[in-house]
Amino acid sequence: TLWGPENGLRENGVISLLADREGTIWFGYNGNGLQQWIGEEWSHRTIWDPARPSRKAQVFGIAGTSDGGFLAAVFALGVWRWDGRKLERLSREEGINEDVWCAIEPEPGVIWVGARRGLFGSRRGQRFEKLFALPSGFVHGLHRSPDGIWYASTSTAGLFRLSHGRWSLAEEINRSLPDPA
Repeated sequence: TLWGPENGLRENGVISLLADREGTIWFGYNGNGLQQWIGEEWSHRTIWDPARPSRKAQVFGIAGTSDGGFLAAVFALGVWRWDGRKLERLSREEGINEDVWCAIEPEPGVIWVGARRGLFGSRRGQRFEKLFALPSGFVHGLHRSPDGIWYASTSTAGLFRLSHGRWSLAEEINRSLPDPA
């Protein structure tokens, strides 16, 4: 199925997408926030940052959470957490002091945020802490392998791997990449 402006979709580029378990589809835009399609005749809502409604929001990533909500990584605005009823913003006040690219919930109550120059983590609503640092670039994605190992892809350093509770460069993998960036 192809959706476009004739279906109510904004003409800005869609850069992230999530279908939740209730059948809602969320579209993250490059410069136009979030848009929701609720599965009936095209009906949608747009969600903006409540503190700065005129800000152009780049939603680089949307990932589902264990409670049926989602985390939206909004480039210069932190992470928006939607629990199905309310939108909560996680940003500088909670310890995310860099631009974000992706956010996931690897287990209930834990949030990881890929950002400029590293990865942040929070457990059970505590303040975010830096889990590893990059000299430059972004953490672009967080992925779990079929055998349960977590990896973080970066724009400048290759892959990081979580092993025994610590993140470190996956040197043996990065050596075989033509260009770790």
